[in-house]
Amino acid sequence: MSSGYDTVDLLISSLWALGGSLAIFCLALSKKYFSTLNINSVTVLIYSGIIVGAAFQGWAYHSSQSRPWSLEWSQAVSNQLFEVPKIVSYKENPIERRPARKVIGGGSVDDILAARNSSPYNSCWYEGTFCLLGYNNLKLSIPHKTLYDALSSKVGGDDLLRFVSGSQQTLISKTGVSPLSLLGTSTNAPYISDVPEVSATPVLYQPGKVVYEVFTKEPVRVLENEIWWDGWTLELCDSEGCLPSIETKPNEFYLRYWDVPPGHWRAELTFHPKGSGASYMLAVAGLLILAIWMVWISVPLKRAITKFSV
Repeated sequence: MSSGYDTVDLLISSLWALGGSLAIFCLALSKKYFSTLNINSVTVLIYSGIIVGAAFQGWAYHSSQSRPWSLEWSQAVSNQLFEVPKIVSYKENPIERRPARKVIGGGSVDDILAARNSSPYNSCWYEGTFCLLGYNNLKLSIPHKTLYDALSSKVGGDDLLRFVSGSQQTLISKTGVSPLSLLGTSTNAPYISDVPEVSATPVLYQPGKVVYEVFTKEPVRVLENEIWWDGWTLELCDSEGCLPSIETKPNEFYLRYWDVPPGHWRAELTFHPKGSGASYMLAVAGLLILAIWMVWISVPLKRAITKFSV
């Protein structure tokens, strides 16, 4: 999953960081260092240059990143950006149905997209509100970039904007048929369907977990006005038990959808971040390597210090 960062710049920064780390490692493990504490001056200059270069390049890369929220803070700024005298964090958790997302920039799609990095989007973070764009979307991921391009389209962009920025809502069609044909329907109902005798009622909405009560007499496809991320799974349960969990899928705009067989179901969607297990394993492996390395160098380091002090 792309994070949206410029691949070349990020690769260069990573290579510099790797080079700096290797330079420190080689400098520490130099046999001459442990035996005589005298290092060849050219070697010192090379290693030091790599370390300083890595630090400077990292600082330059960090400084080049967008920070629309970096501004001098004052009460006047708060009033101007948020149109309130005091920021109040509003959190009602859990909730049954997500409210409409905050949109900044005017009424047209072009104006809203142009204000994607606007400072007023800070209120989304500080007030704990739901927002369509801004703040954490400075570096567009693949899902956000795909949705952004779809909104920029001159065909259907207004209907798509109304759908994704509105209150939590689902579009329901027959399985195998795209529910996007229902986008033109303007209503605040929790679900819109062209299939008779079907419903999808929101029950719970909280970070990492969304629950619906779904009833249908035939197989249907449910499309949410939520961005899909790898790791969202669906579990369908009825009075007789639960079906095996399945992965949700993205449509062409990277909105989340899932299929439901006939029945009366409790549809529970949960998010399980991909890669967290590998991250923990790498962290543990790194700590083990560090511990082994510290033990391994402790003896020659003590000898070198003793020799130097004598």
